[in-house]
Amino acid sequence: MNRTFSNPFEIVAGVELQRQFGDLLTYRAKMSDLEYGLVASMLANMFVLQLSAEDRRRWEQTVRAAHYYLDRGALKRTSEICQSYARINDHISGAFNDVFRKRDAVDKLIGDECIEALLSLYKTITEGLLTIIAAPVIVGFRHVYGIKEPVFNPKPDGRIDIKAIELMEDWSLAPSNLLKDGLDRHVRNAYAHHRYRILDDNVVEMWDETPQGKRTWGPKRFTFSEIQDLCDRLILTCIAITLALAIFGTNYQQLMIDRGWIPPDRVSPPLRFEELRLLIEHYAEYNSFQVESLQKENEELVLKLKTRPRGIDQTEKILLGGPGGARRYDRDVRFEQKLVAEMALGVLQRTVKPSDGFSTYRVEIRDEDGKDLGELAISSSALETVGGPNRNDLLSDRALASRDSLGDSMMWVRFESAPRSR
Repeated sequence: MNRTFSNPFEIVAGVELQRQFGDLLTYRAKMSDLEYGLVASMLANMFVLQLSAEDRRRWEQTVRAAHYYLDRGALKRTSEICQSYARINDHISGAFNDVFRKRDAVDKLIGDECIEALLSLYKTITEGLLTIIAAPVIVGFRHVYGIKEPVFNPKPDGRIDIKAIELMEDWSLAPSNLLKDGLDRHVRNAYAHHRYRILDDNVVEMWDETPQGKRTWGPKRFTFSEIQDLCDRLILTCIAITLALAIFGTNYQQLMIDRGWIPPDRVSPPLRFEELRLLIEHYAEYNSFQVESLQKENEELVLKLKTRPRGIDQTEKILLGGPGGARRYDRDVRFEQKLVAEMALGVLQRTVKPSDGFSTYRVEIRDEDGKDLGELAISSSALETVGGPNRNDLLSDRALASRDSLGDSMMWVRFESAPRSR
């Protein structure tokens, strides 16, 4: 495995998942890049939040509560839960990116701009993220309790109505509020319908009412920090639900593929160019390349890559810890020579997809000393038929390229073993 991450928690994501939630993983567990990325991102964010022991305990309970409904629901309607997950899983990363982008921006604001940004963030978490990630959980919940109400059915795009999340506690035999911690429908409605006013001393007053104008809640006053705490609690809930989804996907992804349970009408969201650039940089590093430039030329995406020099075969030591102690991990690193063309195709196959809007892709490659090695160009439609390592037919894959001047050029590729806990 030649997986490379700059964040130490991302390096040990699989081992940490096994340590914390190994009892939820089944004999079918097989982690794809998508699930690995979700696990790595969620665990890394958990480390940054630096939770108290009580908050972490509650967070772990939320992961298990969400997984319970996914897993129990799958025992009753396996294909339906799998299809619900498959319909939304490509949308999760983008939704989280929107949330964290807004969350980071809040810290730079003061006064009225700060509370407006916090309320906008809260709406983004509830409407933009929670309605996506909660959908498979709600589907599982519906089958566990045999609920027939239409509000518990996902919409055609895979999202769920936020009301279904608010109603879960009414149906649950053991209400815990875990899966909606931080969700306040009155705050959400007040902001959505502009039923609030900003007061002095970093205070906002909010109220809720019927369409006819009858007051149903409030007015209630919140400090800006209280609204921020509400946002942070809901983000924490979303992180827990997402990790439960990643565990479910790890357990069921091979079954989904084997049974053909991926919805044929599933729509993958197009990536913004900045998101695409970060993704390509990630997988270029994964395949031991450095990205020198990435640019659009009409409908063609042009990547300029540079190979990396050979490193030292060794056992690396990773230490992770904080106030509660530290854990040590070892991983073996070795370097092998591979065909440049194989690794270049690997970058494209893992990264780009038709929804990105490019008709062709061109990769120009230099070695670590700056010498041109050649280029490879392939159409979007041809790239979809590339089999990759699973088919183990590189000659056939290279024949799909419209231009390939890489010849027999070789490069050093870094391979890493799975980290071992010490």
